[in-house]
Amino acid sequence: MTGVLRQRDVRFEPAFDAPIPHPNGLQASGEGLWIADERQGWAYLVNFHDGQVIRSFATGAGLSSGITYGGGALWMCSNGLPIERDACPSDTKHVRIVKSDPNNGHSLAEVLMPDDDDCHGIEWTAEGLWLTSVDRQKLVLVDRNDFTVIREVPLPSNRAHGIATEGLGIWCVHTNDRMVIKLDPYEGTLYERIDVPAKEFEPHGLTCWEGILWSCDAVTGTVYRIVRG
Repeated sequence: MTGVLRQRDVRFEPAFDAPIPHPNGLQASGEGLWIADERQGWAYLVNFHDGQVIRSFATGAGLSSGITYGGGALWMCSNGLPIERDACPSDTKHVRIVKSDPNNGHSLAEVLMPDDDDCHGIEWTAEGLWLTSVDRQKLVLVDRNDFTVIREVPLPSNRAHGIATEGLGIWCVHTNDRMVIKLDPYEGTLYERIDVPAKEFEPHGLTCWEGILWSCDAVTGTVYRIVRG
């Protein structure tokens, strides 16, 4: 994974506080901004401008760290049994991808994550579903129907979280290193890098809408806009 990295001039703008204390996944849509609740697995659709809740519901996901919308459905990562909080009814032993009705959260399907890897990011594309495999330190593209692996792209660091597509590239958050990188989705070449200073926030979820990257801090509960120069 080599390439000439562009270092972006950026501003980190607090947009609003999420409606729950621990937002850990974001997905922009024509209706608004979807937010995944890490603790209870709920999905919240909020207004881009002020964070006001449009609708919310339980999805059946537990310990969620990623959310996406596509093909008329909402998709959420549901990781294994928690170690940092009391268990909830929606928690399960294995990592699942939960597919739900975006209007009411009714379950449409549940699929086990390949190799039972922790998954902290998910992105719907016409080609398939992109997933972050934390254990294998890779981005994994899977078929949306049977979850067979289409291809994998290695990542330069561990604890990958939110992902977002933009143009021909794919952005990925690396929370421990406080960086957001843009890669080629075929070769894994690094195109761009955004460093998030510790004084700003700890990036977790990620999405892109109208040229602006959105991220959230699962510790403070704040949603941010990353405005690039």
